[in-house]
Order: sequence, then structure tokens, then C-alpha cells
Amino acid sequence: MRPDRVYLRPMLDLGTLAGLLEHDHQLAAYCPRCHRWRAIDIGMRERGKGGWIRIESVSVLHRSPLFRRHRRPEEVTQPQQGSVARSPSGRGSTGGPLPLWLRLGYTLFLCILVPVYWRHYGPSNFLWGSDVALFLVLGSLWSERPLPNSMVAIGILPFDIAWCVDFASGAALFGATDYMFEADRPLFLRALSLFHVLLPVLVVLLLRQLGYDRRALPAQIALTWILLPVTYLFTEPAGNVNLAFGLGHAPQSSLDPQLYLLLFMLALPLLVLLPMHVLLCRMFPRR
Repeated sequence: MRPDRVYLRPMLDLGTLAGLLEHDHQLAAYCPRCHRWRAIDIGMRERGKGGWIRIESVSVLHRSPLFRRHRRPEEVTQPQQGSVARSPSGRGSTGGPLPLWLRLGYTLFLCILVPVYWRHYGPSNFLWGSDVALFLVLGSLWSERPLPNSMVAIGILPFDIAWCVDFASGAALFGATDYMFEADRPLFLRALSLFHVLLPVLVVLLLRQLGYDRRALPAQIALTWILLPVTYLFTEPAGNVNLAFGLGHAPQSSLDPQLYLLLFMLALPLLVLLPMHVLLCRMFPRR
């Protein structure tokens, strides 16, 4: 039987450590103060004989009895192939808790942006993928689950980077940011659109903090295949929201509109989502 309390000793058997590495497990501890499982980053050096190593340094979250593990309310699950290491709650296993000021500041920004955009652009504006991404990132910030942010990373991050490049060029490359230079548009309204610059930074920071969830690829494909038909049905072609009517500002006229939409829905996962998924899998390997 497992004892009620387990104390992490400063010595680990090499056979146990080898087993953890072989099965891609992490050494983790439950903190009774913050009620979370966290992986422990350790630096080790072999000492003496008999198959033992001594832990030289341990990086802890705060001055709490991190290594005094009471009876565990939940088990750390073995990472599945193609997913980040996480507890049963779905939280990523790397890094400490996200700072409260970041969560509150981001939430306050959305509380300002949403009513302003609703008034000036209307509710259909929130069908834009970049606007949907704002709420997905909000979900990752408060839940500390990597999946919503990972969906943004493969589905929206490339387009936001393109937006930033176009904005830096004065809308000379793609013309996607020409509205940012319209003098008759309120300055405060244009300033809110600068979230396109900050969002990629936040997404990358969350990737480093929470990891990349491999389930993002099928989840983002499903979201794309829902969002594009809804955009096609409930928005005007002149707005060309999410490029559902053509690759550019104006709707395309070379193909039947529904045929173009079908081809675009097939091409987007192959040309954008899948390459980004492969890239992020390499940059953030399975833990």
C-alpha cells in the first residue's frame, strides 16, 4: 500500500530514473499550497557507487512544502503520443502559474475591445479568425490549458505575422492593413487593432509556458470547417471576412463562389495548418 505521505528523498535510484526517461515520464510533485502538479527541473550528477545519484539543485515554484507530497488527489497521467505532458485536469506540465496581472490585463482589454468593435463594426466582425483567437487565448490564460492557444498558433499566428509585416510596410505588401492608415477612422479604434502585434508575442509566450498540444491540428481543422461556411452564409462578399470569398480585398470571380469556398477549406489545412503543426511539434517536442 502507498503511504499517506511521501517525502522526496535527496537520492534517486538510477534504475527508477532510467524507467522515467524510457517512458517519457517526468519527475513531478504535488504542491498542497497551490493544489497543482508541476514537473521538477533538476540538475544531477553521479555520486559514489551502488547505482545512486544525488540531486544537486531543484528549481521550485515558491517557498512552500513542494516536496512534501500528501496523499495525491489526482494522478499525473502518462503523456500520450502526440500530446503534451499534463495532469488529468488538462493543464500543461511546464512552468509556474501564469501571472495574475497578465490574466486581468488581457481580460480588461477584451472588455474594452468587444463593445467598441460591436458598435463600430457589428457582430459579424467577430467571425474574423483573429477575433476568435482573442477568446481562445483568453481561455488558455485562465484555464492554463494548452489546446486553445495551440489552435491559435497553427491557425491564426501565420496570418497575424503577415498582418504585422504588412503594417510595417505601410500596407504596401498585401494591403490588409490599409484601414490602419485611414485618417477618417477614429484613432482609438485603430489603436485597438494593434492587438495583431501583441497577440503573436503572447501566443509564443504561452507556447513556452504551457507547451504545444498536438490535438490542435484536428481541433483547428474542425473550427475552420465550421467558421468558413458560417462566414460565407452570414457576411457580405464585399467584406471578404476570413477570405471566404476570395484571396484579397475583393471577392474572386474566376470560380463559382461555392467551389472556391470548398477548395479554400481543403487548401487551408494542407498549406497552413499542417506545416505549422509540424513546425511546432519540432520546436516544442513531446515531454
